[in-house]
Formats: sequence, structure tokens, C-alpha cells
Amino acid sequence: MAGKPSLSEDLFPSLEGIDRLMLIGPTDVGKSTFITRYLKHLRSKGVVSWVVDLDVGQSDVGPVGTLAAARADRDFSLLEELEPSFVEFFGYLAPSFDLITYMWCLRRLALHLREASPLVIDTTGWVSGYEAFSLKLVKSLLFRVDAVVLVGESLCRWSKAFEAVGVKTFCVDPSPHAIRKDKKRRRINRYAATEAFFRDKPAVRIRLGEYALWTRSFKDLKFSLIGGLDDRLATVYVGWIVEHEGDTVVAKLYVIRKMRPSIIRIGQKVTL
Repeated sequence: MAGKPSLSEDLFPSLEGIDRLMLIGPTDVGKSTFITRYLKHLRSKGVVSWVVDLDVGQSDVGPVGTLAAARADRDFSLLEELEPSFVEFFGYLAPSFDLITYMWCLRRLALHLREASPLVIDTTGWVSGYEAFSLKLVKSLLFRVDAVVLVGESLCRWSKAFEAVGVKTFCVDPSPHAIRKDKKRRRINRYAATEAFFRDKPAVRIRLGEYALWTRSFKDLKFSLIGGLDDRLATVYVGWIVEHEGDTVVAKLYVIRKMRPSIIRIGQKVTL
């Protein structure tokens, strides 16, 4: 890819005037680091931006298994230091586990942010195959993005499709400073991030028999993600189950609205 810029600060001047930007690339190419530096760059110019985290498997804003958005309205070093303003509970670590529900969460979050600007959007590292392409194209329309940054030579072929729907594209190389992580390391990082997020959250005992349940399994729920939803499937709380016995679980909860949920959704385990 001789002649193409890398995912670095060198790209910042080209992004002047872009109101809604989305990054697309595989895992471990430097997307989160770039977004962090870009938000700080905008803040240094007096611009308060929103960061939208759609990467449910390696979330930086909110816990894993969620789609979230936060305002970068204060000094920060890492994206996880920002307090989410909106959180939608999905419950799984990849969109392909339940693509229908992932799309529902996308739509809800996009509606929350319809008047917010500027936006910088991170996406999952799922970029292989027809479904991945379709999902990224739909995301660009749901969030009404002005431009996408396509990271890696293989994704440059998507440029024509995005430009056909009015989205400007930038094709770049991965960051030269990005560190590749194997599946074991990503699993360890995911567990550590989940444990850290819920460490100081209250532990709440929940009798599952008192609720309508939305789950694939009722067996061995310890370390599963859990979400409380209202009657419109909007998120009331998100949590991580730390104990399970019979029809009762104890979960560390991040409460978004103080109300009794209508439905409890149980998702994927986050373990070592």
C-alpha cells in the first residue's frame, strides 16, 4: 500500500469538516488508540465530541456485550474512563451470535444520537464476508456518517459502495504501533476489563422465576452477562453474574434507570 497514510495523527488534517466519522478495520490495527488521540485533538480545539462504541467484544465505553456512547467532555487518558451516556445491552461478544438483536440495539442507539455531533464511531473487527460488509454499510446509514476510514488494503474494495451512498472514504494502513494479540490474550483482556468495570458495582440477588426470561440456556449461568429490559426492550441495567444457584443469581449491576425490568436477558459468559 505504498503511498497510503497509516492510521495516525497524519490523517487528522484530512478529517477537517467531518461531522460523523466511522472507523472500520480488523482487530488490533490501532482503531481505539487513533480514536482516543483524535478526540483529544478535537478537544484541544474546543470541540466536544461523542464516541460511539459498537465493538461488543472489546468494548472501551461501557462493559463488553453492550453498545454505548459517551461525550468526551473532560480530560481522559483512556476511553474506558468516559462515563457512558447511553447503553444498549446486547449480551454477546460478536454480532454474529444474534444479528437480529444486534441490529435492534444499533437502531436504538442511533435514535438516541440522532441530534448529537460530532460523532466518532468504533466498530467490531468483523470485516470478513458478505454479512460483515452488509452490517458495516447499514451502520453507516443508521448513524448518517459523513466518512469512513477503511483500515487495511483488503477493505479498500469497499470504497465504491460507501461512496455510492454518499459516504466519503479514506483508505489507510494499520497503525505501525498496533500490537497483535492472540485469542488467549484478548480473552484475558476482556475478562480483566469486565472484572474492573463491575468491581465496585452493587451485588444484587435476582430470582429469575419472577421475570420473563430471554436466554439460550438456564444452566450454569455464573460469569454470564445479564441485562434488564423494559417493555420496549430498552436497557434498564446491565450486569455480570457472580453466583448462580437454582433459579437465583447474584449479579453485579450497573443501573441505568431505577425501575423493575419487564424482561431479563442472559447472554454469553465472560471467563478466563
